Amino acid sequence: MIMNSGSVKEEKLHSQQNNNNRLIYGKSGLARIVGFEVGNDSATIFIQDHNGQVLPHPVPNRFWILSNEKIDKSFVKLTGELHYCWGRQFIDRGEFIKWRSIYKNTNCDIYTVYNSEESLMIKDGYSFYQGLKHNEISVLSFDIETNGVELNQNSQVILISNTFRDSNGEVTRKLFSYDDYESQGLMIQEWASWVREIDPSIICGHNIFGFDLPYLNHCSLEGLCIGREDMIVSFDTYESKFRKDGSQFYHYKKANCYGRTLCDTMFLAIKYDVGRKYESYGLKAIIKHEGLERTDRQFYDASKIRDNYTNPEEMIKIKAYAEHDADDALALYDLMIPSYFYMAQSIPKTFQEILLGATGSQINSMMCRAYLQDGHSLPKADEAVEYEGAISEGNAGVYRNVHKVDVASLYPSIMIEYEVYDEDKDPNAYFLTLVKTFTELRLEYKKLAKESKYYDDLQGAFKILINSAYGFLGTSGLAFNCPQGAAFITTKGRDILTQSINWAKDKGFVIVNCDTDSISYADPKDSLQNEEVRKSLLTDLNSGYPSRIRFEDDGFYHTVIVFRAKNYAMWDGKKLKTKGSALKDAKKEEALKTMQQEIIWAIIAEQPNEQLVEIYNKLIRKVRDGITKDEIKKWCSKKTLTEKIWSSERTNETKVKDAVAGTEYKESDKIWTYFKTDGSLGLMENYNFDYDKSKMYEKVFKTLNIFENVLPEDLFINYKLKKNIDKLQLL
Repeated sequence: MIMNSGSVKEEKLHSQQNNNNRLIYGKSGLARIVGFEVGNDSATIFIQDHNGQVLPHPVPNRFWILSNEKIDKSFVKLTGELHYCWGRQFIDRGEFIKWRSIYKNTNCDIYTVYNSEESLMIKDGYSFYQGLKHNEISVLSFDIETNGVELNQNSQVILISNTFRDSNGEVTRKLFSYDDYESQGLMIQEWASWVREIDPSIICGHNIFGFDLPYLNHCSLEGLCIGREDMIVSFDTYESKFRKDGSQFYHYKKANCYGRTLCDTMFLAIKYDVGRKYESYGLKAIIKHEGLERTDRQFYDASKIRDNYTNPEEMIKIKAYAEHDADDALALYDLMIPSYFYMAQSIPKTFQEILLGATGSQINSMMCRAYLQDGHSLPKADEAVEYEGAISEGNAGVYRNVHKVDVASLYPSIMIEYEVYDEDKDPNAYFLTLVKTFTELRLEYKKLAKESKYYDDLQGAFKILINSAYGFLGTSGLAFNCPQGAAFITTKGRDILTQSINWAKDKGFVIVNCDTDSISYADPKDSLQNEEVRKSLLTDLNSGYPSRIRFEDDGFYHTVIVFRAKNYAMWDGKKLKTKGSALKDAKKEEALKTMQQEIIWAIIAEQPNEQLVEIYNKLIRKVRDGITKDEIKKWCSKKTLTEKIWSSERTNETKVKDAVAGTEYKESDKIWTYFKTDGSLGLMENYNFDYDKSKMYEKVFKTLNIFENVLPEDLFINYKLKKNIDKLQLL
């Protein structure tokens, strides 16, 4: 029933496609796809030719529904005996939606893919960008300046700055300013016309889903006509969620631009920031962290634009600043996009959905494509099961001369070594083949990575896919998931790590910490300072494991401070590495973070405890004797004004709301606050030496909680307590 929807005169990426190529890239072999839009009985695929021109290619389309039973005579039998073994196709999406609703009300179990593009790409074996490199795609980066953040009748787009790079790498900058047009509606129309003229395949910007696109759409006359074939940007009526971390999500309404990919570099940065090294996901903060700031451009305080843009002299400076403003988002795009771009060559989803979605669902889509593109039945998702996770322990203390080793790609190595896949749900063992093939390709590209960044980008793409394979197995709701397989992998992982811990203890080493795939150990006799000794130990450790399970040298550290599990600092003599929420709290005041860092460095330098106490006392004296207006920012906590602050009745949010009452601050603005003597919050700019000293003493003291398992008890005095008032005066 499910056959290739048709053929077009197209360039084939692979002249001799074997089964692995069909599995990795899909059976269509259609190369250079940069856009994908589905209609009813046909779809339009946008293909970039070798001259950089993008042309539409129509192909037939069918919507489809699978069922575990033959619901009516329109259903035909698929090959294989997996759960969803009957299928029906539809020419019209309206009919598809109608019958899907009808079938849901039967006793039958149905399966389909709601996203039209993904549905066709799975069925007929398409994927983006095959045969292209990431810098061969035209990309437009844009940014807007406005008179506020609220959407109302007074909303004004002041500037639209643009940096466009075509498929040949040529860069064009163009600035649209409200004072050059009779109305902002005409300015936005002119901008949209220019966008259609330059015809970018990718449009990027920072927080464009949450702010720029909705704001432009609100201020436009008749919608944002920036899609290919003169199509207007559409916005979902429902909210989507983008996961920031385990408990936080960004809520937004997805925008869709016909024939183009929209890339929000704020979301891209969150995906890229695997190690959570960024203290903020603001554009300027990331640019500064990555060392991508341009020193040859005009600088202007962006927060002052809304106040100063009507001043002609200031507007000259603002325009000079905005001319290069879109460069920053493009710089982040270039830094972060390559791995995801090359992942897209294997995944049957649009590039925009890949950038917004989870990697587990992407592997599931590849698995569905592997079977459906050959008309094979699909399995039913297994229910999630609870199973024990990985080992993660930290033995609090200060250690010298520490050796850290970790297993290269532990979970993928276990999958391959023990051939982990579900024989019932995956009779062709496609999952195992995917993991093996991605691993082999990655190793091949890693060898070539020193010769070319292109190969480094490729190996990075396969690394993401390989590392997501384990998570895919344990994720509920995915047709090819396998919770039992995920449980087996973690069990083997614990066995492997436990064996390495016992090995280290048998050698007389002290275990510093261990986490999933790595252990750190110290030798009281200091033998680990010798590189040859460390190499010999690594050889001995690996002799106890199968050939695919290989521990590798992950560094020798002069000092390691373990505060608690997953919270530590490591000094290799050149660079300090820190990990853990206690050390990377972006909300912590700068003065307190500086104190933490100074104490860590004092411990590394083996300073006496008296010196550590003096670092603490220095801050206490500053609080006691007076914080100047020039210093107060270091003692303020940064907060973002979210919708929750305006609507919540909780004390913390109410205090923030009261602090900005009567000001011009609006939602999404950032403020710096401190605790006043009356218990309220004060704004940094209104500081009048009225800070709550008792609250400050408490915050400084509590910042030292991270050292409670490392330094002697009662080393630091809590000066908030009344019993210590005399000591405070004598300090």
